[in-house]
This record gives sequence, structure tokens and C-alpha cells, in this order.
Amino acid sequence: MMNEHLPLIIMNRIPHRLQRYDTTGDFFELSGVLHIAVSTMGVDMEVETLLHELFEWHLCQKAGVTVAMVDAWDFGHPELEDPGSHPDCPYREQHMKAMRISKVAVKLMGYRWNEYNKAYDELADRLSEERET
Repeated sequence: MMNEHLPLIIMNRIPHRLQRYDTTGDFFELSGVLHIAVSTMGVDMEVETLLHELFEWHLCQKAGVTVAMVDAWDFGHPELEDPGSHPDCPYREQHMKAMRISKVAVKLMGYRWNEYNKAYDELADRLSEERET
């Protein structure tokens, strides 16, 4: 176990159009502070996305995958709907493990994953369309 501590973490819910790119959840660092931004989607989806992003960031840190590496991949592949799931993604393993946390959170909130995921995808698609206008 490491003796390191978490950085200061600022978590925000923001309008989707203010995301750094077309995503519902994002993490980035500024001046040693971890920022996690989730799109306005309703409390359950926001909490699930927040948990996903925090856990994904933590696993990336443990594996030596920097925020800069995550950003380079995400910003370099705007054509991918879910860049973290792509086989060549440098943080794919961490993303897929964070998806497991998402699935547990969704179940504990009382939803079935397939129904929740469909609603999430439909909302994300609508937010993306609104972002483009």
C-alpha cells in the first residue's frame, strides 16, 4: 500500500456544452488539483459518471497512465463514441474496470444495466446533438 494521498478534488456538474470535448464525464488536472466534470443528466447518472471517472483516474495513476496520455488519446480520437473501450486505448484496462464499478452502482441504485445504459446512451446522443448546434 502506498503512502500517497489524494490530491484536492473538485467535482462539478456542468452543462454538456462546457465539456472540454464531447463526453459526459471528464477528469483533468490544473495546478495539482484533480477536476472531475460530469454533464448535467440527472442525479443518478451524474453520480454513476462521477464514480466512474474517479475510479478510472485512480487506476490510471496506479498504472502509470498520466492524465496527459488519457487526454492525448481522447482528443486524438473524436470519431470514437467511447474512446476508452477501443482495443488500442492506453487506458482501456482501467476504463473497463471503471465500467464494472458503474454497473455495480447502477444496480445498487435500483436499475437494470441494459435499461439504464440504453437511457444513458440516448441522453448522451441528445446532448451531443445539442452541442453541435
